[in-house]
Amino acid sequence: MADDLEINAKAIEEWALESPNLQRATELGKRLISVSAPSDLDGLDSLGEFEDSATDWALENKFKARLLILKLLPTLKKRLEEAETESGSNDAPEEGEGEEE
Repeated sequence: MADDLEINAKAIEEWALESPNLQRATELGKRLISVSAPSDLDGLDSLGEFEDSATDWALENKFKARLLILKLLPTLKKRLEEAETESGSNDAPEEGEGEEE
């Protein structure tokens, strides 16, 4: 898939905003925030073909990558929260909630 597509900010944004890719995009974003040099990738598992290509692009285009992360962060956060709400994962009480002293 990544071989057929030119990796750039627009391609990454379109991929990240597709519903099936929300969790993968979040993991990619976390990796891009923590990686600033190719050597930072040593020992890390592949996230997938597209994600690896996007990481390579981000390392070559650090400023554009940071702008893209800042642009996508609010949207991805909102969509992940909506997905969690729809799946009912927020129904469980948090630790200590509902306990009487």
